[in-house]
Amino acid sequence: MKSQPEQPVGQSRSDTPVCWCGNDRLEPFSDDYLRCSRCETLVLRRVPVEDITRVRDDATDLYGRNYYLEHLQQDFGYPDIATRARTDLPERCLHWLRTVLKYKSPPGKALELGSAHGAFISMLRWTGFDAVGLELSPWVVEFARRTFDVPMLLGPLEDQAIEARSLDVIALMDVLEHLPSPLETLARCLDLLKEDGILVIQTPRYPEGCRLEEMIAKRDRFLEQFKPREHLYLYSQTSARDLLRRLGAVHTAFEPAIFAHYDMFLVASRSPLPATSHEQIEAALGTTPASRLIQSLLDVSDQSQDLVNRLAIAEADRAARLDVIHQQGAEIAEVVRSGAHSAKQNAALLARMEKLQAELGEIRLDAAAQAQLIESRAAELEQLRMELRRAEEERVRVEQRAAAQKQLVDSQSAELEQLRMELRRAEEAHVHGEQQVAAQAQLIESQSAELERLRMELRRAEEARVRGEQHAAAQKQLIESQSAELERLRMELRRAEEAVVCGEQRAAAQAKALDGAVKSLGAARARAKELQLQLLNIDRRRLVRVLKWCGLWRK
Repeated sequence: MKSQPEQPVGQSRSDTPVCWCGNDRLEPFSDDYLRCSRCETLVLRRVPVEDITRVRDDATDLYGRNYYLEHLQQDFGYPDIATRARTDLPERCLHWLRTVLKYKSPPGKALELGSAHGAFISMLRWTGFDAVGLELSPWVVEFARRTFDVPMLLGPLEDQAIEARSLDVIALMDVLEHLPSPLETLARCLDLLKEDGILVIQTPRYPEGCRLEEMIAKRDRFLEQFKPREHLYLYSQTSARDLLRRLGAVHTAFEPAIFAHYDMFLVASRSPLPATSHEQIEAALGTTPASRLIQSLLDVSDQSQDLVNRLAIAEADRAARLDVIHQQGAEIAEVVRSGAHSAKQNAALLARMEKLQAELGEIRLDAAAQAQLIESRAAELEQLRMELRRAEEERVRVEQRAAAQKQLVDSQSAELEQLRMELRRAEEAHVHGEQQVAAQAQLIESQSAELERLRMELRRAEEARVRGEQHAAAQKQLIESQSAELERLRMELRRAEEAVVCGEQRAAAQAKALDGAVKSLGAARARAKELQLQLLNIDRRRLVRVLKWCGLWRK
């Protein structure tokens, strides 16, 4: 059964908001949002009429540069984008990476929609993924390229020329709630994913069925996600799962969100979601210097989380012990006030009080030790962060050197292959040469006698050369005398050639005159024939005499 066509926000026929699921009978929820009872989604009342999926003016459009430079800081108190580029790496990005690695290990191709400063793209690339980011603002695209040296795409996903079924991971971190046409955009994402590719999504979680009054009464932090103009849809777990299932991503897993008080975090795919083993992750992260850096960062995060968990346990235990001590102290004070106790009971109570005081001292010492441990771990964590930043700078330098070396290696590879071929030919020639050397050794021995004979002949030739030089001197005189004679003959030859030219010119003139005579003779013969025809009727004898007299008679 085909799904219903999507009715994008702001494009309903009656200008009434319509839920992504097609329901236009929405219930009032707050001043800014309506509730869809069919799928449990909150829908923005005042739908945007402009196209917010493209940034045409980076200075004024909703998701232009001022969104990152002014709006997020002034309206919501978030840190500026440069600060978030630093702080998101060990927190949000590392949390997201853990979940990606749980279902996909590198290598593979990844794309993040709404990648902002590009830190998560950079972390994916360090891990071993061929990752690319996408943003709407030219300014933030350039910021990400400059800050993390990552490849970035500009504009909506629907405008990108990406090969279908080519990606392993597509991430939408705090993006889904901004999409005017979620069905269309997610369908495009699934077209780009391989059959076993995964969507990784973080988005605000509407606690379905909860009324606005209840949220206000318990000060639910989800109220922070009411952001008109930006958050067009606020999904519940039910509606998020239904949205993905409608598009064919029937396998969905909800993971712990880093901001679980108002977010949900999920992974979806068309295929079942097999978990990657710890061994596979360790093997994938041990292949390159950058991935080993990520492995160390994950280890530090595990240690920090373990410290936080131990501190929470210690704090809970300390609070429980203090409660017991306070309770027992109150009981002792009550007994003392009532005076209903004996000396023996007083001694027991004093001993118990001393014991409790000793336990309280131990608790305080333990708390002080825990505080020192926390301070030392915090200093260690800060040191590791500094080392991480230095390692990242070193990684960038190494990658730059590696790029230059790769070009050198590529150029040298062809040269090396050519040298190998020449070496093989040289080795073949060497073998052939050794065979020839053996044969030549015999030849040298036989040639030694011949060489001596040639030396004798050389001496005789030298004597002949001396005689030849004397003969040559005589011939030189003869040649000089013959040179003058030759020059004279050349002069005569030039004169003869000039005479030949003149003769040829006269011959050409004579030939021309002869041609004219031949033409005249032909004309005369033609005239004679005409006269013969005219005289056919004249007396033959008279004609004969006349012809004889003219010399034209032919018997």
